[in-house]
Amino acid sequence: MSVSSSGLRSPRKHRIKRKAAGGFCVLTAAAVLAYAAAPSALADVETSGPVQIAFQTNNSDLWVTGSNGTATSLEMMAGTSPSIAAAPGGWEAAFQGTNGDLWITGVLGEKDTGQGMMAGTSPSITAAGSDYVVAFQANTGSLFVYKDGTTTDLHLGMMSGTSPAISGPGGWIAFQANTGYLWVTRIGCCAQSTGIAMMAGTSPAITTVDVYVNGLGTIDLFEAAAQGTNGDLWGTGAAPAHDNGDRGIAMMSGTSPAITTVPGGVEFAVQGSNGNLWGVGDAPAQDNGDWELGMMSGTSPSITTVPGGVEFAFQANTGDLWAQGDAGDEGMNLGMMSGTNPAITGTA
Repeated sequence: MSVSSSGLRSPRKHRIKRKAAGGFCVLTAAAVLAYAAAPSALADVETSGPVQIAFQTNNSDLWVTGSNGTATSLEMMAGTSPSIAAAPGGWEAAFQGTNGDLWITGVLGEKDTGQGMMAGTSPSITAAGSDYVVAFQANTGSLFVYKDGTTTDLHLGMMSGTSPAISGPGGWIAFQANTGYLWVTRIGCCAQSTGIAMMAGTSPAITTVDVYVNGLGTIDLFEAAAQGTNGDLWGTGAAPAHDNGDRGIAMMSGTSPAITTVPGGVEFAVQGSNGNLWGVGDAPAQDNGDWELGMMSGTSPSITTVPGGVEFAFQANTGDLWAQGDAGDEGMNLGMMSGTNPAITGTA
């Protein structure tokens, strides 16, 4: 098996138009918990405060907007998207630079890691204590991890043009393997196919789910999301049963889901097949369903947990960055590069 610089456009008011209607050990939630008693409850979720949003501007620069936001002079590779994670005192962002390398910037400093990325792909970053961990598809087509200044080849082949997702200090990673299936792995552990066939050209999302197991305490597990080959949103992992399997939500072709952990489960964000932003899952009722907010064709939303619910970030069908949800609703009048996606996080 083969798994081995002109400025931003001038601020002006926008209105989003509504759209018409090898041998690996098993990492599925059931297998991870097979040695233990059934989980009695999901652990409490710590919600974050003000949000930070990273995006590629329409002049190719990396920008971060929010309570600790800034405009950088760092240029991004065309057609790629950044990732962002909260860090003490601010944030850390990862992106593919114009030289094709993985770059890191934020409160811990700016760095060209010298690690070549596959063209057209984007990295994913997560906080790990006072540091961070990044997952990316290397220019070899293999899944790599960058941590503590060291790069590790996990020797897992990825589908061309797709990007991995990473969550939690333990480093749960979801990716589309070169077989076309959703795989999940963990740093220092093993990898396994979930059995979910993914839509070509799309990438998965993953979030950490802390599950309390009788006699063992809290265990750090995962919930992953993907667009299946039938075009629907799929979930798999340790979230409640209703969050798993085919969710029956039709997604826009070529787009990817986002996911975050919320009290009692998870919340998914997708571009629906009608071109609108959709929320699906266990967040408060006001966060679920069709938001009737049009998204730019071919782009995907991002989501994070905030007090009282969730906050979405997406590229509107105007080409501008928008935020929507329980931390506030705002068209930011900030132009995004066509075909790219924002990333959102809370603050540490």
